[in-house]
Amino acid sequence: MKLFKTKFQTGLVALGLVAMAGLAACGADEGEVVADDGSVTIATIAPMSGPSAVYGESQVAMIEHLFDEANADGGVEIAGEKHKLKLKVYNDEGTPQGAQAVARDAMDEGRKFVIGPFNSGSTSAIQSEMAKSDAFWLLNSAIVDGPTKNPNVFRTAARIQAYNQPTIDYLKAHPEIKRVATITDQTHTAMMSSQDQFVKDIEALGREVVIEQSMKLGDTEFRAPVSEVIKSDVDLYVLRVNPTEAGLITKQMDELGGTVQLQWSATITNADTKVMFPDTSLMDGVLRAAPATSLDTLIVQGNERAKALDAELGAKSGGYGAFNHDAVQILFKAFAKAEDPSVEAVIKAMTELTAEDVADVTLNTYAGQDGGLVFKDREVDFKGEMAVYKDGTGWILAD
Repeated sequence: MKLFKTKFQTGLVALGLVAMAGLAACGADEGEVVADDGSVTIATIAPMSGPSAVYGESQVAMIEHLFDEANADGGVEIAGEKHKLKLKVYNDEGTPQGAQAVARDAMDEGRKFVIGPFNSGSTSAIQSEMAKSDAFWLLNSAIVDGPTKNPNVFRTAARIQAYNQPTIDYLKAHPEIKRVATITDQTHTAMMSSQDQFVKDIEALGREVVIEQSMKLGDTEFRAPVSEVIKSDVDLYVLRVNPTEAGLITKQMDELGGTVQLQWSATITNADTKVMFPDTSLMDGVLRAAPATSLDTLIVQGNERAKALDAELGAKSGGYGAFNHDAVQILFKAFAKAEDPSVEAVIKAMTELTAEDVADVTLNTYAGQDGGLVFKDREVDFKGEMAVYKDGTGWILAD
């Protein structure tokens, strides 16, 4: 069951699930993590309300689903034992202030293992809390730089370059695109911090960035910036914003009669695209520069596991279904490799995981780094891709 309390308070998803062994704090013993009944409580920080709630809901849905699968198969083993798992959901509302409040709650309540936060702004806001904590943190979606400098923070998601590099590669392959405009969400920490380098990389190709615009999460009126782009003879308009705002810009571009090529730097599923655009022809030809965070492009490529998850979860898998899935599966592998249920043992196991170790359980392909290891400095080597929306088909890889 899920119990969500008032603002910034937590919700408990009590799952009668068999799962991985708990994590102890650095220097702590197993008793601090494993309950008397043998269960382990795992925390996740996610936006369960506010503009990003759809992502928090899908994050929780995928975690629950994978725990259910583990339960059906007898659980996830660590040090020769299996443990039931309880999931404690902390609702940060997708805000830095909310993240700071619930991160303190989680640490005060003794949580030793945390998935999230989902948002980059939230993650950036609690870096100091992560650093001083004795918990193990796993970033499954946030792309902001910095947190993984802490030895107890790992990231299975892509970093900001996986959203930027596909644009650069696409421009190299399409010399006809000469003039570029960007609009960037001021509240998105990673997008803003990479904006200057993104522009430099575009200009290094001999292209001109003629307009740099900004907006804030929650804005709804974009006719003025869109009109500016239309009047400026722009070839490519890069929307470095969240899906809701990207959708509004796309609609308002159409309303104003603009024909500028649009490129989203946000993920959205085929199902959500149809909800946002009852007339999906408005999205035909729209580009999307991002890693394979959702199941959609994997399904088109024939990934059987992605197809099965889509059949079981449907729209609940969300825009980050693949990332959420892979984060949990990689963690399962680390637990299987760990010598005991302690933070130290899990950190060691995560550090020693190879690309071969996880290849049979992840949807995406994680490239081997030094010595074939999945992690280097607690980061994965994950590439982005350019996709294009084809009306009647959905998102497919672009040429």
